[in-house]
Amino acid sequence: MLSPEIETLPWGEQLVLDDASYRAQLAYLLERSRFYREKLAAAGIESAADAGSASRRAAVPAVKSVPRTLRIEVARSMVRSPESRWVAPWPPAPLY
Repeated sequence: MLSPEIETLPWGEQLVLDDASYRAQLAYLLERSRFYREKLAAAGIESAADAGSASRRAAVPAVKSVPRTLRIEVARSMVRSPESRWVAPWPPAPLY
């Protein structure tokens, strides 16, 4: 195990951490990435709350309708917005 303190958490505690991380990641992308903001908005997700919780995301219709991101889409996005060479800048600190 790489991180026993995380990998051996009781399931309920892990779900709480996963949910917080999931919502933080979505909020981060929506705030900083035009590419993902547009992609998620097309599926009806305009806020982290619209995507539901980490454990229930598969049951949220809007989440099911987000198409997979292809490498060519990312490449085209960078050509369209050369000022932003990354789809979303890497966060400076761990999300949890």
